[in-house]
Amino acid sequence: MRKIVDRFVVVLGWCSWIGKVLLRIFPPHDAWRGQVLFSLAFAPLGVFTRFYLATHLNDRLPSFPLGTLAANVLGTAILAMVWDLPHIQIGSVVGCQLFKGVENGYCAVVTTVSTLVLELSSLERRYAYIYCAASFFVSFGLMVIVAGSLQWTTRGLETCTA
Repeated sequence: MRKIVDRFVVVLGWCSWIGKVLLRIFPPHDAWRGQVLFSLAFAPLGVFTRFYLATHLNDRLPSFPLGTLAANVLGTAILAMVWDLPHIQIGSVVGCQLFKGVENGYCAVVTTVSTLVLELSSLERRYAYIYCAASFFVSFGLMVIVAGSLQWTTRGLETCTA
């Protein structure tokens, strides 16, 4: 019974994702749905990224979950870049919706706090402090360098209002 349910859920998930992509391509009308549908389309990609990074990297160093760290740093780097891009000229509502979709879909799923907390609770206290500090400072530093450099050099104003 479990195999049947698992296969059904996989098929249902793929059909749901294809439906979201089709709704994005052929929207019923232009409103808030663009951002939401892009977010829904990018979220499964974030799930797969986090899963495969954790599967392949977390076992390499038991006291330091590299997969979760890599997912958080990757998500933060992408978030910083897509946060920067609307501050330059885009000229397209769909482009702005795409950036918001990547922020709220892919990056939100890849950088989940719940997985970080789960990893911290599974580590010894000393390693948990080291891992948490490394995760925070690397991600925060990356965000400051990438997103801050645009603000410091161009004083960019947000061009996306959609």
